[in-house]
Amino acid sequence: MDKTVKKKVLFLTKLSGWLCFFQIAFFWELYLWGYEPRFFLLGMMGIILVFALVLLLSDVTELCYNRNRMRRWMIFAAVFVSVLVAIPLYFAMRKLPKSNRY
Repeated sequence: MDKTVKKKVLFLTKLSGWLCFFQIAFFWELYLWGYEPRFFLLGMMGIILVFALVLLLSDVTELCYNRNRMRRWMIFAAVFVSVLVAIPLYFAMRKLPKSNRY
């Protein structure tokens, strides 16, 4: 895979990881305002935090260069986290080659 494609995919994946923190901040504000299902908010913040860490550390494990893995992350982000996080993952997935050698 070309180095420029790797850099673009890595940038978009890390951008998605950092965008997860906006969702965590939103849930934290709801928690502080006294939104009633507090354990739900804490659970969602934990899930999103783990997902953000997986995205931010994906270049170390080279998981972000796998097209099928990127598709799974995009669907998970769209359903459980936010569409705002799924958009850069979609563009990163489109940059990856069709073959899954990486």
